[in-house]
Amino acid sequence: MKKKLMRCAALTLALLMLQVSVFATAKASEVIRRTTASAAAIGNGEVSFDFFITGTKKLEQIGVSKIEIYSKSEGLLVTYRYFDDGYEHMMGYDEYAYGNAVVYEGEPGESYYAKLTFYAYDGTIADMDTYITSSAEAY
Repeated sequence: MKKKLMRCAALTLALLMLQVSVFATAKASEVIRRTTASAAAIGNGEVSFDFFITGTKKLEQIGVSKIEIYSKSEGLLVTYRYFDDGYEHMMGYDEYAYGNAVVYEGEPGESYYAKLTFYAYDGTIADMDTYITSSAEAY
């Protein structure tokens, strides 16, 4: 009985390890190497959401397709897309890497964070990755 229990535990552990390695492999991207973003209060109630994406090669489009700004007290406040007027700077073209920032005009004393949807396209393959920043308190 003890031997059967040990075999069952070993089999379960082996299956779990296989599942973890499959998930790690599935996350790899052919076009996105790395993404990062941060939130920083810059004064007058404004918070800057800075972002940077590195591709695996020169890409037709590389950047952030969407930024959702949240406050800790109210939830989702606004969504910006790279094709919206005034936000074209969220996307780069014919680049290996791209970075920029979006500034949100908030209220002093409120904490803000963002969910960014990174996007990369090489002409054939497109991929997206999401990133949630830490929060920053506007002053």
